[in-house]
Amino acid sequence: MFQVTPGEGLKGLNDAQVAAVEDESRRLCIIAGAGSGKTKVLSERIAYRIRSNLVPAPRVLAITFTRSAARELQRRIAGSSGGETVECFTFHAFALSLLKRDSIDNAKPLPKLVESKAAHLKRAISKLSESKRTAPIDNESLYEVLRLIEWAMAKDLSPEDYLRSQEAMEHATKAFSSLNQKARQNLDHAQLAAIYDAYLLHKRRARIMDLDDLIPMATGLLETDSKSREVFQWLYREIYVDEFQDINPAQMKLLKQLVGPKSGLCVVGDPRQAIYGWNGSDPSLIFDFEKQFPGGKSLGLTKNYRSTPEILDLANRINLGRASKLGPIESTRTQGDLPKVLQFGDGEDEVEGVAQEILDLTHQGINPGSIAVLARTNSQLIDFEKRIRALEIPYSVLGGSKSNTGEEVIFAISALEEQDPEMPISRVCDEIEAITSSGPEPDSSPLAPPDHFNLRIYKLKLGALLDQSIEIKRQNQAATLKDLREEALDPESQGLSGGGVTLCSFHKAKGLEWNCVFVVGVEEGSSPHYLAETDQELQEEARLLYVAFTRARDRLTITMANTRRRGSFSVKREPSRYLSTSEFVSQSQPAGENQIGKRNSKDEAISNSRSLLDGLARSDSHLYSSLAKWRKDRARINGISEKAILSDGCLRKMAEVRPKTSADLIDLCRGYEVQAEAFSDELLELLTKSVNRS
Repeated sequence: MFQVTPGEGLKGLNDAQVAAVEDESRRLCIIAGAGSGKTKVLSERIAYRIRSNLVPAPRVLAITFTRSAARELQRRIAGSSGGETVECFTFHAFALSLLKRDSIDNAKPLPKLVESKAAHLKRAISKLSESKRTAPIDNESLYEVLRLIEWAMAKDLSPEDYLRSQEAMEHATKAFSSLNQKARQNLDHAQLAAIYDAYLLHKRRARIMDLDDLIPMATGLLETDSKSREVFQWLYREIYVDEFQDINPAQMKLLKQLVGPKSGLCVVGDPRQAIYGWNGSDPSLIFDFEKQFPGGKSLGLTKNYRSTPEILDLANRINLGRASKLGPIESTRTQGDLPKVLQFGDGEDEVEGVAQEILDLTHQGINPGSIAVLARTNSQLIDFEKRIRALEIPYSVLGGSKSNTGEEVIFAISALEEQDPEMPISRVCDEIEAITSSGPEPDSSPLAPPDHFNLRIYKLKLGALLDQSIEIKRQNQAATLKDLREEALDPESQGLSGGGVTLCSFHKAKGLEWNCVFVVGVEEGSSPHYLAETDQELQEEARLLYVAFTRARDRLTITMANTRRRGSFSVKREPSRYLSTSEFVSQSQPAGENQIGKRNSKDEAISNSRSLLDGLARSDSHLYSSLAKWRKDRARINGISEKAILSDGCLRKMAEVRPKTSADLIDLCRGYEVQAEAFSDELLELLTKSVNRS
């Protein structure tokens, strides 16, 4: 076996990671837990085998699920292999390249690739309704039918298979439940199968194909043309697949055609984070890797470099079904803060409370870009976005529009491009640093902001852009402004370049991480979602919450409300079953706060020694309790939420500092100066009594 000498790329890896990189198995499945360095191990394994002359770079194929992941993997491989380039594709992009290559080699014209699937589906349904085989359907139903056909193709179901499939019938029934009564009457499972068949026929006759056709067409080519299959199996001596837990049956079928008797295959994934079953993915495929590829071997990476032990202890106790049998992931970090639970009276209080907690964090010097608010659905984030915007806290909505997430960043990059489109990254860093470090009034640099920009938000976002520029410079001294533009403004990028608080769904958060994470709306009906009914669906909901919890590095806050507004009604809500069944102990705290600890004396001792109030001394803790009781009474009298009076952060600072004058008290309560001044007499009296008692 080729021996890699120190300094050739394996430094910084732990023993399990080195074993995964050097393993000689021809069929290898790496189960990589959250925060375990999955991408690093995958890229290092590929680079190691190229450096070791075990495989030439042109004979390697790497498959990912997003274009940005493909670019990142390609960049890392090049950095670790001395600049070697390998083919990195998404499944769809690879299928299209395979079809194009075959078309050129064999002079066979490809069908035209179309983007508008709905228009062609509508034509197919129109022809079908003319023959009285189905009734016309409205636009809402049209898009639902389109999603069902996409699911069927991901599941590798033909129209005939679809008609016979019990799973497909249950899936369609659930999808139709959201349609109006008339639409439900016009669509049943048999009619849906007929529409699916008619849509495929329409595309064949029109000589067109859509994205969903690419994978089955590529698979069909390899299945029916042994010569092409042998060529591609020879060309790709080693195949690597990232995020293997998200693979669907159609993609698996293509992969099995590509893997020949002499091919090497390495897949990386984590069944604990399989969250795309609604889209056709099948997490059982990663569990059954050794059945799908005889002679295969599985190994695990369980060391987590992201989250504190307390956060992982919470995540590990969520029942993930079969995935829980893999065992817990373990933190490599020292002890940190216990996760915190905030239970609010209603949804409005929850929004206000979370927004004020975030404001407190920013006042403590924490970069808004290191904070995230995660919810099960995008609609849950709307009110949080409104309140955060009203408080002038910079933010971005992951998956939202660019005008909403990065106007300042777009302006800055455009302004620099006017100076020099090929500006070296070192000068870019200098220009941005000059504007972020200037006084209240920016100088006359090209980055001086327009009048309508909020100066504080602008500088915060440019600070995050500077961090991004410095990282690009560190990786490539020859980089230019173009490299920054590609990374910062790529619509498929992580969306974190704006320097603000990130708001996103659990699904969008996958693969990302932040120092401080608020997981909101953790209640029955949201987590799990009210449409989740089967065991498979409920287990996926549990995995979604697991993904949300494991995005946090240092601080995790979980929130819920006792009631929610639904139109003119107030609906009672219950905490999520994933909290109540995880053997958590809720420890009572002022202002409705709870922290989560283990059910044993050792952890209770640790918890008590830290104090239940995030590090406050015992005497300060008593004062905080008094202040919290005052706030609660005052909120009831005024008919407003507690957090609208003073935030937890203000109360903590008062308990620690114990100001003696109105000026000192007001100075402590940044963002709440008006309230602090209005209640200063009451607060100073309470503080004085507390000092006298102690």
